[in-house]
Amino acid sequence: MLDPVDETFFEFVEACLNHVQTPVLQRKFAALGGIDLLVRLCAMSMNDDVIVKACRAIAMLLRVEGSIPDTVPHSPSTIATASSKPLAVVNALKIRAAGGVAALLAQMRRSRNELVLQECSSAMKHLIKVYEASKELPDWSDARLFREGDDAFSVLVSLFRRWEELVGTRVGEGDREREKSRKADEVEGSRSIFVHAEMAEAIHYIALNDECKPALGSAGAICVLTQQVQESSEAAVQIWSCNALCVLVMSEENRRRFTQEEGATAIVSILSQALASSSFGVMSSAAHVLSNYMAGEGKEIHDYQVRVGQAGGCEVLLRCCERAAVVGKIEEEALEQCCGALCSLSFENDGHRVKLGDLGACETFARICQICDVSVVSHHRILEQACAGIGNFCKRNRMNRMRMGGCMGPETLVSVLTRTLVLGQEADAVALQALRAVSNVVMRNEENQERFADAGGCRQLVQYCFATRHDGILRWVLVALGALAQHELIRYKLVNEGAMAAVSGAERSCSTAETKEAAKRVVALLPPPAPVGLQVRGSIILKDEDEEVFVQCRDGCWVKGNKVVIKNAADCFTSLSSRFVQSLHFEINDLNHSEGDGTDRRRSPAGLHRIRLKVRDREISIDAALDGKHAEDIVIGPALLAKLKIFGFEHMVNELVVL
Repeated sequence: MLDPVDETFFEFVEACLNHVQTPVLQRKFAALGGIDLLVRLCAMSMNDDVIVKACRAIAMLLRVEGSIPDTVPHSPSTIATASSKPLAVVNALKIRAAGGVAALLAQMRRSRNELVLQECSSAMKHLIKVYEASKELPDWSDARLFREGDDAFSVLVSLFRRWEELVGTRVGEGDREREKSRKADEVEGSRSIFVHAEMAEAIHYIALNDECKPALGSAGAICVLTQQVQESSEAAVQIWSCNALCVLVMSEENRRRFTQEEGATAIVSILSQALASSSFGVMSSAAHVLSNYMAGEGKEIHDYQVRVGQAGGCEVLLRCCERAAVVGKIEEEALEQCCGALCSLSFENDGHRVKLGDLGACETFARICQICDVSVVSHHRILEQACAGIGNFCKRNRMNRMRMGGCMGPETLVSVLTRTLVLGQEADAVALQALRAVSNVVMRNEENQERFADAGGCRQLVQYCFATRHDGILRWVLVALGALAQHELIRYKLVNEGAMAAVSGAERSCSTAETKEAAKRVVALLPPPAPVGLQVRGSIILKDEDEEVFVQCRDGCWVKGNKVVIKNAADCFTSLSSRFVQSLHFEINDLNHSEGDGTDRRRSPAGLHRIRLKVRDREISIDAALDGKHAEDIVIGPALLAKLKIFGFEHMVNELVVL
């Protein structure tokens, strides 16, 4: 039964909740001292119903949308300029100035009433949320939310433990009552879930402030949240507990506390449960915790990676990626965080690279890149993490490079680069990781180099040199070009695409010594083009593609054209690369078993009377002599290429003319 005073206050607060709904009325309510009265009721009233209503009204004032003009004197002539200020921020400042933080903390310390704790925790959460979103405003410059002497962190953390004790006692005493009123128990359970979720969310927002992370860790937040994640079966509690842990573990000291509490094992267990129940919200939050826990580098980070791996993190996270990456229904947030966690798990960790490759991570991440669309902004982060993962898996791992080649990895990366090139700066983050992935996928792998080049990758890399001035992107473009230029044929394709000019331009525009050095390495690998009509004494025929012929001269120059005139002369020779001979189906092994002096007894083209073939370091040297009476100009075109395939060898080259 309410006494007359409590009844009056109860009616007052009830009226606030029912009628003070619009920004205009709330502003008037605050101007008349309504906020001060609500805070005093919350701090001094002994009636739980009044406190509940007062806390609910405070939360309502902090959730209001809209803004109010803030008139500031501009000159002595009463001219004023008006700037807008969020009404929720104005109300939060007044609640803080009236002692609202201390009042809410006092109720959270002493109350045993479930409904009081529920409403107090909600009001505190909204107050912290408004503060964290607006703390950079000048209004908060001299008004910290928590004072030096406040034990706010301990109160918030202890509410987890105390609420468990409170609910446990009531359940223990209520075994008989449960049979009488199961509905009442369901209400208690829902309140427990609500309070835990509100407190976890409040801790999450407080932890966004770097200065508060150590204090929260010292107050036992890591221990309580880790325990809560394991014991609660409610998605809301698990999500906000993981969100709070996600922010807290970014502090090195809190990472150590998380490790001591076996946090990695707990989170991997939660991921397994989320996978079984397809709870993608929990999956996303839990994976984010692991990603931040393993972020960085160094011995300690390696130890954290090992702990996650030992808990089964590789298998669970990869299965989560596969579950979230369903064609036509991508769970974007979960997929992004799971890919990010696998990136952190495999970063500079050879053991996990091998394990993830064996589990099928290369194929999974290549498929993720194929089903995501760069033109969809929400897919950018997924593609960024997936490309970063591919780069990690293939770094210093020959087997994973082969796996990427087997699942269309090079072609997929070319497709990603093509789309990011069109989008420009908007997709720079995706492009950076895709280029890093390219450099690791094609490094020392001729098959992947050829697949990448055949898909048009050389042209995309050259265009990136012209299209961007982002130093990080330029550096990875140059690293990828350097890896491709190791291939004897692709280096000529690169020059034909304009790589020399592109790399020179990149070298001039880059800002770091590391990028400039990468440009110099690429320039050293690329051959200079030969001038038209160059007089040479022999050449290496590298490869023919349709009607295109690639010829490397003895002095390192190169020639490419649809037709090449070869003028024969006595005592000249040419060489065929093993790749070219294989493309002509020429039996290289048989050359070592030629009869007599090694003369090929096959039919010779007109004008030749002797041909000597030798195998030397993967090249076949042809020593040919004319009959001394006949000189023949030959134009290499489709007909002659077909003829050469019949004979299995090329003519000697004395003069090249590109037509």
